[in-house]
Amino acid sequence: MQNETTVGVIIGRFQVEALHGRHRELFDHVLDQNHNLNVVILGKTPLGVPTKRNPLDVDARMRMINETYPGKFAIAWVEDTPGDDGEWSEKLDKIVDDLANGRDAVLYGSRDSFVAHYLGKHPTSVYNQKVYCSATDVRKACGKNVHGSEEWRAGVIWATQNQFDKVYPTVDVAIFEVAGDIIWLGKKKWDDGYRFIGGFADPTDGSFEDAARREALEETGLVVDQVEYVGSRRMDDYRYSGEVDKIITVFYKAYVSSGTPKASDDIAELHRFNFNDLTESDIATVHRSLFCMLKSCV
Repeated sequence: MQNETTVGVIIGRFQVEALHGRHRELFDHVLDQNHNLNVVILGKTPLGVPTKRNPLDVDARMRMINETYPGKFAIAWVEDTPGDDGEWSEKLDKIVDDLANGRDAVLYGSRDSFVAHYLGKHPTSVYNQKVYCSATDVRKACGKNVHGSEEWRAGVIWATQNQFDKVYPTVDVAIFEVAGDIIWLGKKKWDDGYRFIGGFADPTDGSFEDAARREALEETGLVVDQVEYVGSRRMDDYRYSGEVDKIITVFYKAYVSSGTPKASDDIAELHRFNFNDLTESDIATVHRSLFCMLKSCV
């Protein structure tokens, strides 16, 4: 018998290519409660562009739910409020109240859902699903599979076109010996000269200085300290020559404290030079602007 006085509300992100068994189990459970109105409220990030954790926009997820449960759920969305569960709960309650139109509402989620963050006024119900499904694992699996359909290719293009133009941060470091003007430079197989040691900053780095220390150790075997900022520069990296995305490097000088020098990673050669004897023509074209910057401050 239909319950004319209550509204069942599912809160979730559902960032998958199709509703999986765990999701459908929750949806079916809510439908079985015979609420007068069933609602899905989707989480939405303030970024507004695809990310690894949130690759699908609201419209795509609305369509997915309507395809699986046509006409069964009203669908709305609430924007995330990172770090402020109270504000997020207030926004959620307003959406629920508008949809419920005076009726009581029950908010449904799974064990690892929104419930721990909800501080609002409506009762919640945690449904213990029998089916296990990790949306993170599903997204990782999707990222490994290439499909042959036109629709799949269009989806890949959509994702790339709906991102912010990006700057990729890198670090480069001029590695000096503590005594004198001796500097260590590397060379890659395709280089037309010698280059400073460096690479992309990593999300696990605590700072650009940490990234410089890590790159120095990985590519030369040398531990460096006294890391000093020299400047920054957009780099004409051949990999991004035809792209709107670009590399900007943060350039440092540092001094060897320990280690045994050995070319590693993508550095094919590692050599010591007297810095005062170097000329711009000795340096790989891509790093000549960094060399000029270093010359002006040393």
